[in-house]
Amino acid sequence: MPLPALGLNCNIGIGRETTWGTPVTRNRFSEMVRFSGGLKIDRSFGAAFRGIQKRRHFAAKRFAEFETVVEGYFEGIEHFIKALFNTTAPTTGPTQATVYTHTFTPQVTLLPGWSVEVEKDVQAFLYDGAKASSGTFTFAIDQLMQLAIQWFAEDETTVSHTAPTYPSDSKGVRWDQSHVTVDASEFDCRSVEITMDNKLNTDRRKLGTTTIKEPARGGQMSVTGSFEADFEAVNDFYSKYMQNTEFALNVECLGAVIAGSTPTPTQESLYVQLPRCIATGEPIEIVDEGVVKAGLSCEAIY
Repeated sequence: MPLPALGLNCNIGIGRETTWGTPVTRNRFSEMVRFSGGLKIDRSFGAAFRGIQKRRHFAAKRFAEFETVVEGYFEGIEHFIKALFNTTAPTTGPTQATVYTHTFTPQVTLLPGWSVEVEKDVQAFLYDGAKASSGTFTFAIDQLMQLAIQWFAEDETTVSHTAPTYPSDSKGVRWDQSHVTVDASEFDCRSVEITMDNKLNTDRRKLGTTTIKEPARGGQMSVTGSFEADFEAVNDFYSKYMQNTEFALNVECLGAVIAGSTPTPTQESLYVQLPRCIATGEPIEIVDEGVVKAGLSCEAIY
């Protein structure tokens, strides 16, 4: 009997397409935390009726919708961030030997798309014309940073598995390297989530084919955030919510010193910056006799 597929043999690889829906080599790989979704085929039925039961059926819309969750590394995660932000030229530098800066700023024009290969142990699946509709950065105690991306793709096919090459295990973005600030003041944060929704119009259709047209923007993007801390005082977070005061929310992660970054040693770093936020919720919850938790939900604006 054949052996079952194992998650420990699965991975994800991506490659940037030059023409939407035309597959390219997948050359950037990551281990996976989770994968869900895949090919979606809608079914339609004839509108005419004869008797109590439906008689005619045919295939309708065909597309792929799925979510991937990967852990963050100081090297390797930038390709997934590029897919989410649609940043065409993020790299500047070097300002020092071996030191480059990759700045990802959301762009109006979407990149053509990505070929996403997901190895499911007994078979690899290819999703061509994939675009990142939304993504969530999660920083939490006792784990590496995680990036969850929701993808829409033109189609799903089966392919031969591409041998992966992974980032260095030593370059993970750890929770103890992460610091959260509000208006440049660091506080004892337990967790933070930042979600970016590109508001894609993914249901573009035309006669002559069951597959979707290339997704386009369907409205203004949305960036939301939330964080949790112990409730230690009626602090500035409460006043920002009550007084409708804008604030900056930043997450800073600092890793090892980059080899050769002389004369001034420079650490590997990852910054997620929301310069202008407005509080949308300020929950203080009491769920048991223990420590009371406080948090703040916000939406980032231009």
